[in-house]
Amino acid sequence: MKRQLIHATLALATIVMVPASSFALTSSGNGRATSNDYLTRTKITVCDTSADGRAVYTDYRRAGSDNLNRLSETAGSGNCESSTSTATINKHRSCANVGLGRPDNCNPYVYPK
Repeated sequence: MKRQLIHATLALATIVMVPASSFALTSSGNGRATSNDYLTRTKITVCDTSADGRAVYTDYRRAGSDNLNRLSETAGSGNCESSTSTATINKHRSCANVGLGRPDNCNPYVYPK
């Protein structure tokens, strides 16, 4: 009985334990796209949240760099794309690619703390 209880407790702990890095810390979204950074601020994810046929992307900057990076998701609604690095993310925004020579639909930058 004691051995069964130990195994049951370990199985429950395995099911409910979730790494802290899996929770979004800062989010930028506009109904078509969302971008999220996570507690470690080293992972960025962009997701397409609208079945409108438009690709989505996030523009983001990592610590120690002046370069603005772009991560695109082109597979369609309900899909996400992620990028992980050892450098933390300083700012990001999500955008929907409008095309047709018009400006893209972008959210303001968010600045994770």
